[in-house]
Amino acid sequence: MRKTGALGITIVLCAGCAVHHDTQIERLSQFAPSAQDHVALAADGEDRVLVTWDSRRQQGGFYGIQGRFLHADGTFASEEFTINTNVQGHQMHPAVCMNADGEAWAAWTSWGQDGQEGGIVARWFDGFSWHDEVAVNVQRHGHQNEVVLSAGAGDTAMAVWTSPTEEGRRVHARLLHPDGASGSEFDVSTGSGHHASPSIASIPGGWVIVWASRDDERFTVHAVEMTADGTVGEPRILAADAIEPAIASNGQTVLATWLARDPHGWQVQAQRLGIDDAPQTIAAPTPGRWISGAAAAVDPEGRCGVAWNIDKPVHEVHARIAEPGGWFGESILLGEGAHLERARGTARLHMSGNGTLLAAAGGSAGDDRKAATLLATGRAGTARWTSLDLPQPDLTYAMVQANAPIPPIWDPEFRPVPPPVNARPQRGDIGFAGMGPTGWTPPDPDLAAGPNHVVEVVNGGIAGYTHSGQLVFQDEIEDSYGFWGEVGATSFVFDPEVVYDQRSNRFFAMANERSGGGGSYFLLAVSENSSPAGAWHKYRLSMSHIDDDIDSPNLAVGDDAVYLSCDMFGPDKYPILMVPKEQVLVGDPVSGTRELMLSGSGNQSLGLARSTDDEPGVPQFMLQSSEGSGNGVNFNEVRIHAILDPLGTPSTQSFDLQVPTYSYPSQVPQQGTSTQHYLFEPRFWSCMYRNGSIWAVHHVGSSRARVRWYEIDLRGWPDSGQVPTLAQSGEIDEGTGIYTFFPSIAVDGNNNVCIVFARSASNEYTSMWRALRNPSDPSGTLQPASLVKSSSAPETSGRWGDYSGASPDPDNTAIWLAHEWRDSGGWRTWIDKAGVEPPVTVQVPGDYATIQAAIDDVPTGSIIQVGPGVYSEQIDFGGRSLSLYGSGAEETIIDAQQQGTVVTLMDGETSIIEGFTITGGYMTTGSAFRINGDPAISDCIIRDNIATSNYCILSTGNPVISGTLLCHNDPNVIGITWVDGGGNSFEDTCPGGCSADVDGDGTVGVNDVLLVIANFGGSGSGDVNGDGVVDVSDILFVISWWGDC
Repeated sequence: MRKTGALGITIVLCAGCAVHHDTQIERLSQFAPSAQDHVALAADGEDRVLVTWDSRRQQGGFYGIQGRFLHADGTFASEEFTINTNVQGHQMHPAVCMNADGEAWAAWTSWGQDGQEGGIVARWFDGFSWHDEVAVNVQRHGHQNEVVLSAGAGDTAMAVWTSPTEEGRRVHARLLHPDGASGSEFDVSTGSGHHASPSIASIPGGWVIVWASRDDERFTVHAVEMTADGTVGEPRILAADAIEPAIASNGQTVLATWLARDPHGWQVQAQRLGIDDAPQTIAAPTPGRWISGAAAAVDPEGRCGVAWNIDKPVHEVHARIAEPGGWFGESILLGEGAHLERARGTARLHMSGNGTLLAAAGGSAGDDRKAATLLATGRAGTARWTSLDLPQPDLTYAMVQANAPIPPIWDPEFRPVPPPVNARPQRGDIGFAGMGPTGWTPPDPDLAAGPNHVVEVVNGGIAGYTHSGQLVFQDEIEDSYGFWGEVGATSFVFDPEVVYDQRSNRFFAMANERSGGGGSYFLLAVSENSSPAGAWHKYRLSMSHIDDDIDSPNLAVGDDAVYLSCDMFGPDKYPILMVPKEQVLVGDPVSGTRELMLSGSGNQSLGLARSTDDEPGVPQFMLQSSEGSGNGVNFNEVRIHAILDPLGTPSTQSFDLQVPTYSYPSQVPQQGTSTQHYLFEPRFWSCMYRNGSIWAVHHVGSSRARVRWYEIDLRGWPDSGQVPTLAQSGEIDEGTGIYTFFPSIAVDGNNNVCIVFARSASNEYTSMWRALRNPSDPSGTLQPASLVKSSSAPETSGRWGDYSGASPDPDNTAIWLAHEWRDSGGWRTWIDKAGVEPPVTVQVPGDYATIQAAIDDVPTGSIIQVGPGVYSEQIDFGGRSLSLYGSGAEETIIDAQQQGTVVTLMDGETSIIEGFTITGGYMTTGSAFRINGDPAISDCIIRDNIATSNYCILSTGNPVISGTLLCHNDPNVIGITWVDGGGNSFEDTCPGGCSADVDGDGTVGVNDVLLVIANFGGSGSGDVNGDGVVDVSDILFVISWWGDC
């Protein structure tokens, strides 16, 4: 390692103790829609500046590389201009360098241009105009990214980036020359593990390169010196337990900075690489404040600057400056609402000859919260650009044609490399690799399961697989060559969703589209049958009359209508489009659509509850969380909307349901990077209607994000006259420091539930997990979560998700899941089959002679079907959830013969009892039922039960009783708590006459008792309770009716 500069110095940086400085914040980007980020800068010997950034959605929906020149005094020398010439695919993550004469290089990752994933492309600026793009990487297998640049001799530059190898990602380099990339691509880093976040600075005769290495749980920062001819020296470790280095040099003083682990997250450390190679020095203790994005700069005199982000509780950029050989001064607050690029070693900081500090950042400038900005502590100088020949600015959503020319910069000898072999699932279930990187970030995966196939959609792709994982079709979703190209889709298609409709046995897929000129569209496709490999009926449905900023859609399919909804980011409009289902099933032109609109601040990001064919005629439901203000939903409630008359005169009916208090979710740390995942608001990403309930999930928790789930019992609302209740809820809380987020939920016909979610921590890569629940589990609980697919690398974009997919198999034997995971090559998706056991079904009589014998023997969750007859017994569910079905209340009688309570359901069961007469109970209280749980009792007759104190039904739980007759019980009363599901009646006498009136004189008295005694031990007359024998129970039955009838 070159030994230059002073000894290492200790930098004591208090992240929360910055002083305010007269910092200038200049908005560089003129294109306002979407996000401008990953900002980098370079300056020449006179402190004239070039700033570059990538602009999301500016080039026909793709990312593009933008730039702007500034004079040394900070005034603009140019308008914003586009640097990339290839506009097919994403152009992202630029780097820039400049020599003393004002000649510059810009390089970036160009998606798909090398025939694989990302390739490195560069352009040279000769001080007046830009030259053609040149290819940089020679190795083309996999994804090349994280490019950084440093000026070399004359008009050359050294490009450094990371590239995949069989051993993991490695740092590669190549010398750039205006006539093309000269020399060979060569390895810079060696050793084990994955190498990332390179940074480069020039020194006399060559360069110093630093990078971070991760090997299992070990993180280290390495440095190596490289000569001008490409000879690489021996690497050494600069720091252990550290990540994301950056390096700067003025040719004599070399300053390295990185992030080192801290109990509160990460701390900035810095070191001037001196004669004695002084140890690393602590730069920024961070109690309670999240830090990222360390950057370094050295001015010609040897002054050093270190800058970093504070990402929470607020977004700020801070810096400290040290005089040559001296201590670092007070912390400077460079900017509020801004951030330096995280997890990359690009040049983001510059110190001018007069000590002015310039920082390239993304963030707030004026009324644009996602701008490319320049933060400056003053005027760097007076030098000006005199003449620039630049492309004309284009600040519109550019339309890109499918046949637009792509510069022929790759040689014809390229041969595609086969994709990697699918990994194995990490549990015993079926699992296989879904789609991989498409150039879009994040992937936004969703999934639907049919009887023989699953369909997965991601940003950039749609694919169909058999249940064993065989690919049967795959296509891009954007542009004229993609899945929706035949209906006119342009290049900006995003946020896809997919549903399998069990009513019609078809797949329904949709996505949003924004087109040039401000068009907003729903793209819809319907498979011709249950296989995705065949033809699809496709539609492009305009929503441009509402607004031009369609986003965050939802898809659901009902009996007669297809429901498409979206955000229009005012954010004051949430439209719902209802399309006649019968038309799209056969490919007819669409007509007779209807629209609903939720207007006003905070009405965005609702969840459409997906449903199956279990219950026809159920309205389409939507679920809405609080946005903090504007929509009127508080943080202790959720709003349920029911859409009525969708294809006639549609309207909504709403109800606000009390739930446990929640909050906006926190951002999420992850292992191996200071970049945190951004989680948006507590919106309902996934919800499903099944068996009378809405099951829903979202992420909540301002201190630590956690998945929250709900079962909302609708109780027949909005048609029953009842209102919804919260049946149960819970959270996936994996323990201190562990975050769970971006969940999806699905429920099968037997009320088995599965939630798929992402899990992360500061010492865990973000991975795919799932949690199951079956009906027998205690209320409010899930089974322990299990790992589905682990990641082996961090995600440094700040985006994960934004959502996931869960879908029940139509045969009710499994729930299919899709979510994101990551390796060193980028995001991937995994498709998982979570097997659920179908319930055991038994017959009484047949399999068992008595009902209680069946209850005692079958497993939890079983179905017991009882044939017609009189069953003289008491039954006790024994603390388990079972489904007990009679053959109709008139035909199926359970008679306790005055021996005690007829039916006992204690210990919190969630069982079903349907189609019985419950009679002959005799108890102090709870003669017919004793309940402590939430069973559903329906279509029963509860009669002739005696409670000597109170209540024929004693409940300390919340049973839902519906369609049930209670007659001639003593008393005919339910207590203490229960839910009226509707259709119940309470009568003093039972229909069909009074069986206790044996002599038929209209009154039960002594003569009736004598007639029973006269036939004692026989059958027929006197068998008033219908159990086939005249005995004491018949005498007691007559007495219970004494004086009645």
